[in-house]
Amino acid sequence: MHPVESGLDVLVSEGFARFSGLRVAILANQASVDRNIDHIINLSIKAGVRLVKIFAPEHGFSGVLQDMEHVGESLHPTLKIPVISLYGDHKESLKMQSKHLLGVDVLLCDLQDIGSRYYTFHCTIAWAMAACHESGVKLVVVDRPNPINADTIEGNLIKKAHFSFVGAYPLPNRHGFTMGELLLYVKDAFAINVDLEIVWMKNYCRAAYFDHLDLPFVPPSPNMPTVNTAVVYPGMCLIEGTNLSEGRGTCTPFELVGAPYIQNAEAFKDKVDAYGFKGVTTRAAYFKPKFQKHANQDCGGVFIHVTDRNQFLPLRFTLGVIMAAQDYQGFDWRREPYEFEVDRLAIDLLLGDERVRTMIERRAPLIEITSLFDQEERDFMRVRQEYLRY
Repeated sequence: MHPVESGLDVLVSEGFARFSGLRVAILANQASVDRNIDHIINLSIKAGVRLVKIFAPEHGFSGVLQDMEHVGESLHPTLKIPVISLYGDHKESLKMQSKHLLGVDVLLCDLQDIGSRYYTFHCTIAWAMAACHESGVKLVVVDRPNPINADTIEGNLIKKAHFSFVGAYPLPNRHGFTMGELLLYVKDAFAINVDLEIVWMKNYCRAAYFDHLDLPFVPPSPNMPTVNTAVVYPGMCLIEGTNLSEGRGTCTPFELVGAPYIQNAEAFKDKVDAYGFKGVTTRAAYFKPKFQKHANQDCGGVFIHVTDRNQFLPLRFTLGVIMAAQDYQGFDWRREPYEFEVDRLAIDLLLGDERVRTMIERRAPLIEITSLFDQEERDFMRVRQEYLRY
């Protein structure tokens, strides 16, 4: 195991001294813990931090709510200070407002990203930058490891027409940043003159996956239970834009994919395997989600066993899964509103470029579709170099 100190561990070793005498608000959830699994709220109070407000991202401060469930306002049960939701019941509720920062000197953010642009926590902090700028509040961000390594990138840059909460700035599906590095990039992308300080990690190895580090992995959201889930997520989150089940409502979300209209899982496996993807073995599987898509219905599909993380390309793999599912009469794109967007298909928000969807619809060869990514991946690798700190 590789020894590393997260940004929170660094703050603890300093005794939170950089916040002395300041009124502090903290944006955090259940995964905001140090190496001893002590929570940032308890640690900051113990260190004498003057904590005045708490903010909660998607899934809530305790991380118990499912995706796209409304997070309500509350009081912290013991501190009796407000816990303000940044994931309400309408689009504007996703953005921190300057009024939220009245009586605050510093906003301290500690959320665990998982290395993919769709994962909303980095967008929540990015949108908080504007509120901090308007309010003259300093923004301090705790850096944490990228669970699926901070070396590998994959995917296209999302186009402005498809900016949303699951992609609000040019970023590939798998971005290869730590949280701190990503927010430095976003600060420039948004051109926001905010006082931003990153609490950098110590002894971080950017090539390491989280389960190779000597830090505890706390699931940052209900459907991100393991590092294996995070490994497939940069591709498998696309399944949310279809009527296939992405395995929500089972014990292995995103590692399972299927639908009731796939009655022969073995035949579906053969269609997926025909693409010859490296670093992965599929297993024909049947499952019955207990909630969300196809709840309490028998589904056929595949389970994804990643055998070589260095060779596995989750985005390209998932495009193959979708193209295989296209052969079935019941297949369709998700038509319901997605992350409060009602005028665009979820798949276009997730893919970031409607050309990919239209190419899938006309059954273009997979290699032709992924050729759209190649140059953008190379260009982003060059841009990204400026922001790397490890």
